[in-house]
Amino acid sequence: MKTAERNKGKSIICFPDDYVSFDLETTGLSPQYDEIIEVGAVKVHKGEITDTFQSLVKPDVSISDFISNLTGITNDMVSSAPKINEVIQKFRLFVGENILVGYNVSFDINFICEALLAASEASLSNSYVDTLRIAKKLYPEMSHHRLEDVVKN
Repeated sequence: MKTAERNKGKSIICFPDDYVSFDLETTGLSPQYDEIIEVGAVKVHKGEITDTFQSLVKPDVSISDFISNLTGITNDMVSSAPKINEVIQKFRLFVGENILVGYNVSFDINFICEALLAASEASLSNSYVDTLRIAKKLYPEMSHHRLEDVVKN
């Protein structure tokens, strides 16, 4: 994938009534060189889940044993999954203009932006709430803010 100019939305700190919370699994850390292998999302209206989206994604490269162990996603699981071009368009329609919410969400948004650019040159300009930022404000005494540790706190 190529790096490109992105029209990302704004990072906001307030928590909205309507939003889409989402998470990705990827083959690595680089949106330019690694690939999305799963997209999961829930649409929320005033605290109630109103819709869900989930899809495995067949990458162009094999999933390493390290990533399979980390995510639980194997090459067999994605062998008949749709490619990212198909999944990313459906995800974009699912999200619409909603605010996006996620933990360390900038990581996920960068992957989404790269995939959208590669698929259709569309951009993702939705505003977003990074719950990692909120966790850092709520728990400044923690030495790190891994999601599993914040949940325990």
